[in-house]
This record gives sequence, C-alpha cells and structure tokens, in this order.
Amino acid sequence: MTKVPTEVVRPSTLREALRVLARPSPRAVPLGGGTHLGLYPASAGVLVDLSQLGLEGIRVKGGRFVVGAMTTLAELAASPRLPQALRTAATRETNRNLRQRATLGGALAVGEPGPLLACLLALDAQVALEPGKVTDPLEKRVRRRAAARKPIQLIVSAAWDAHLALGYAEVSRAPMDRPIACAAVAANVKGGKAADVRAVLSGAGQPIGLQPRVAASLDGVVAHELAARVQAASELVRCDWVDDIRASAEYRAAIVPVLIRRALEQMFASVG
Repeated sequence: MTKVPTEVVRPSTLREALRVLARPSPRAVPLGGGTHLGLYPASAGVLVDLSQLGLEGIRVKGGRFVVGAMTTLAELAASPRLPQALRTAATRETNRNLRQRATLGGALAVGEPGPLLACLLALDAQVALEPGKVTDPLEKRVRRRAAARKPIQLIVSAAWDAHLALGYAEVSRAPMDRPIACAAVAANVKGGKAADVRAVLSGAGQPIGLQPRVAASLDGVVAHELAARVQAASELVRCDWVDDIRASAEYRAAIVPVLIRRALEQMFASVG
C-alpha cells in the first residue's frame, strides 16, 4: 500500500512554502489539486498546500500568456483568452470532476504524456521555478524527466508567446475516451504562411514525440499546400509508438499524416 503523507501545512507566503520544502526531514512535497497523491514517494511525510499562495490566474504580460501553477484544468478549458486548441486539450486531459481540482502545475510536475503536454510543448512553453526565479524550457524538463533526473524546484507558472497559432487533432475510440494518438502544431502565421513551426505527437500511455524534422519541413507552408507538404513531412516522423489496449503502434503510425494535417488546418483556421 502506498504511504500517504500525514501532516499538511498551509503556508501563506511563497517564502514560507519554499522553506518547508527545503527541509531535509521530514521530507515535504507540494500539494496542488491532490489528484496524484498516489505518486508521492514513500519517504514524504509532509504535504505543503499551495492554495494560499496566489499562484492561480491567466494573464497576458509582455505579449506572453502567463498561467499560474494553481490554475485548474477546468479554468484553462473555460478561458476565452486562450487558444481553442489548448482549451480542447485541457478538456481531453481527464474527466470533468478531476478537472475541477487538477492544476497546471501538477500536470507539468507529473509530466504525463497527453494532449495538454503536447500543446504546451508545441507552444514552446517556459516554466517558472522557485527558488531563484529560474525559467526552464518545458522541452528541457521533459527530456530531463526521460533521463530519470528529478526536478527539485517548485513550479509557479508557465508562459508562452501569445501570438502563436495552435492546432490540435486526435483520434480516440469514443468521444470521452483518452486519445489513441494526438498531434499539436504551433507556428507564427502571417499572410497565410506558417513560420517557426513546432510539431509534437503523443497519446494516452504513449511517449511524447517532439518532431523537429517534421517541423522544419513544414516551415513556410501555406494552407493550400497542406496535402503535399504533410505527406512529405510525415515520412520524417520519429515516434516510439507502443501497442496497448487502445490501438497498435502500426495504427498510430498510419494515422499520423491525418492528425498533422487536421492540426495544421485548425491552426490556420484559428487566425482567420
């Protein structure tokens, strides 16, 4: 049976929270929405409740979206300020009840592959950490997690360029089932042409696959060229799909061109 920490502290300032988290013993871990308590290490004895630190909210600052770590997935999904594709990804991350509690910071800390992480990676999101006012690219954190290196700082927010256009597409067995596979594509779109393209593939229980070669091949693409450009780009996909109860790796590989094309179509449509 997983051991659950028995002491809960509720600091009123970030400084106090960081002080508790820095204690060598008993080991303390941050508590956001509390939807992943089972993932806490057995050595943890204290939960540090972050709810009183003012880390929630969605704002635009200096041409960038800045979203607090305690912002819930439900708030992401409901915000008219955010790209529709990101709002959709937030709804597809988990069920309605859990979205009321699960937080952006928790999702980033757990780093579970899926729609939200794929979209944020496509947007080249940067994660703000304390102590030290450190800014860490989300892509770097994902690669570090894959190398089994544990993050040691508290996530306080995530930010990305508010001018980027974003598209998201998925395939699933049923409307409310988690996606078999999904694609997120982001770019600067001006004059109907996409520049600085970023593409990410993922799915429930699947690895996150950043696709720099695919993105490079799509740089400069315009809406009426999608069919030919996507087919060529799809041949550059590198993603370690795995067979599972939802679908085979072969099926996922075969559906990739369709998902990338749909994501691009949505991206172009989002800018009119």
